[in-house]
Amino acid sequence: MKKKDIFRNETEIINSNPSENPTEEISRRTFLSETIATAGVIALGSVGCGSKCSASGDSGDSDASGISVDSNNADTTRVIDIHRHYSSAIHNIDDQIQVTDEAGVTLSLLSFSMGLEMFGAMVADDKMDQWTRDWNDEYAETVQKYPSKLAFMAMVNPFSKNSIAECERCINDLGAKGINIGTSWRGDFLDSETLEPLWEYAESKEIPIYIHPPNKPIGYEQIVENRYDLWESIGRPFDTVVSVSSLFCCGVFDRYKNLQLVLPHMGGGIINLISRLDFRYELGYPLFGDVVSVKAVCKEKPSSYLKKNINVDIMGFSAPGIKQCIEVLGVDRVFFGSDYPFVDVSPKAHIDIVKDLGLSRDDQDKIFWKNATNLFKLT
Repeated sequence: MKKKDIFRNETEIINSNPSENPTEEISRRTFLSETIATAGVIALGSVGCGSKCSASGDSGDSDASGISVDSNNADTTRVIDIHRHYSSAIHNIDDQIQVTDEAGVTLSLLSFSMGLEMFGAMVADDKMDQWTRDWNDEYAETVQKYPSKLAFMAMVNPFSKNSIAECERCINDLGAKGINIGTSWRGDFLDSETLEPLWEYAESKEIPIYIHPPNKPIGYEQIVENRYDLWESIGRPFDTVVSVSSLFCCGVFDRYKNLQLVLPHMGGGIINLISRLDFRYELGYPLFGDVVSVKAVCKEKPSSYLKKNINVDIMGFSAPGIKQCIEVLGVDRVFFGSDYPFVDVSPKAHIDIVKDLGLSRDDQDKIFWKNATNLFKLT
């Protein structure tokens, strides 16, 4: 496939009609390697893998963003990265492993629900379940190449009636360590009754669910054109905030008291905005005149669920942000995550930030690996 063919317009790929692209004529490998490669770099914000994904790409000085990356100081014993992405058509796993080894990451937990939704848009509805199985199979195969350095989560469409069966297959047969879904799926958020069986399943099996924003978050159409990539830097975290706020308000955590969700990007902003949810809950609905608003049905104010049901990773390059997460949630609910390689910065940058926080060694180890080991039942 020629380079000029790979970088076609994103709209052509994402919005193409399945009937015009019959999946019967697209082999699994052709679809994964050509369609994903075609859409991936552009649709994911043109970050791709970049120099950090080549074996010789990490100079140990700094990356294109200017964030200091000192690859010569990896003295942390264990680091588990729960926020790691991978696509076989875009990335070379061998090069990725070299970068993470040099950074000091000892285990990467792979997930990519955003890709499952985005690239699955080309698949006819009656083929989506098979597409999902193929997607997860490929991750399981990748993990087998580096079983001591990689693990993965089961990725599913949370609105599919077969989502639980696929989670069971991935966890029981393929060794998946958690479940990964989008904070929304093609514009629909997670407070739908359709997801009740999934919440019940995850709670009963004590399986954490990692929710990650989609490629096209809420407000995408309003901010995508010449808006400084705000759809990615602000839109995606905001999708997380709307999603988890909806779950608070609809009472999911009253019905499933032990359900554990993990949010990326330091919670996407929910920690800063939780007080607004609380005063809205306490003052009642609606706030302004005759505005129609669905009332929250949760039994407690939204902030009460933060320390019981919500966990976050530290991705965001912010020491004050990590400290705030620790203060509000407690260190037991804060996890190491880098968003590598779509955020084209060595995970070492995040490792250094944590090491410079002045935490006790035990608290540092909780963030680096103990919390992930406990929640995801990693060995």
